[in-house]
Amino acid sequence: MRCRGLSIATCVGLIACGTHETEENLNSSTTGTVVVAAEVVRVAELNITRVTLNVDGVEAVTEEVPPTRSGDVFEWTLPLAAGTHELVARAFVDDRELARSAPGTVAITPDRRAPARLSVVTPPLLSMQLWQQGSTTSCDVKWASGNTTCREPLAPDYASVGVWVLDWGGAEAGTLEDLADSCGGRFERDSVGGLGEAEAAEVWRWLPPAAGGLCQVTGRATNAAGVSASVAMGVVIPPGIAPPLPFVAAIVTRNYEFESICPVVSERERDCSERKYHPGDSMSLGILDQRWYFRTPGRTEVSDTCGSTISLDPRNGAFVWSQAGTAGSTCRIRVQVTAQDGVSSEAIAQYQLD
Repeated sequence: MRCRGLSIATCVGLIACGTHETEENLNSSTTGTVVVAAEVVRVAELNITRVTLNVDGVEAVTEEVPPTRSGDVFEWTLPLAAGTHELVARAFVDDRELARSAPGTVAITPDRRAPARLSVVTPPLLSMQLWQQGSTTSCDVKWASGNTTCREPLAPDYASVGVWVLDWGGAEAGTLEDLADSCGGRFERDSVGGLGEAEAAEVWRWLPPAAGGLCQVTGRATNAAGVSASVAMGVVIPPGIAPPLPFVAAIVTRNYEFESICPVVSERERDCSERKYHPGDSMSLGILDQRWYFRTPGRTEVSDTCGSTISLDPRNGAFVWSQAGTAGSTCRIRVQVTAQDGVSSEAIAQYQLD
């Protein structure tokens, strides 16, 4: 039995007795009143157009949601027959049911008012962004606005893709799932954690297939209530994208002194002569960051053109040595990372001994 388009009094009369009741009967000792507050999070952001209340499986209240509405709590007062009733609030986008509350029960006592509060758990609100270092290629999408296609194709390199959970939809935190694509690309997790106002976030490195073409990348999250949402973006991929070289970033120091730090990164040579290193100094090289970029990890090696014997300090994982060479000598410290497929990169620190 559906009550849409009827007055509340007539609707409740149909629910309670199965027949049309008069106002006198509704005010008799066989009825009480329920005051319902239904919370629906992010009404405007999710473009919710209608919220309904079902009583014992029958739609008893329908409220159209104007675009200008700002509040998230819907309140209704209606008479019900004495006894226990089941209440469910539902949220719609046009004719599509978006979410509903868990069933709630209310016990109605004749001539008494009973409060009832319902919470409609909506899908998590997600945001996805794609970008590339050294490129202007960038696009983003939010769940509420649907999927999108990036206007610009990728540059011929891997991309970074971040997914943020901005809101869990009125439920406890759930799971942010691994990224997936429609073309057989590969993903590596770059970082995990909150970012800004996000409640959860993950950033992935994405290597599309070498064949190129159009590919869709999808992120998905599920809150603790089991309600899921996804975001997706289509990306045009140029052919021939290959994994980049492995990467290493490190610091060279003397006696672990802060003022002696000299940073080095892959594919660059850094002149550290201003740090004033000397023959016999206790030197160290610490790895700050090491990335294999879709390759199987291999080995890390450190060498010194001045003939120092370099070993690994088991206490902190740093490479250590006593600086060989004489005053005026130019030494080159080379740290090389080599993946199991033989592809490598190196970072070099050069300095003249005082």
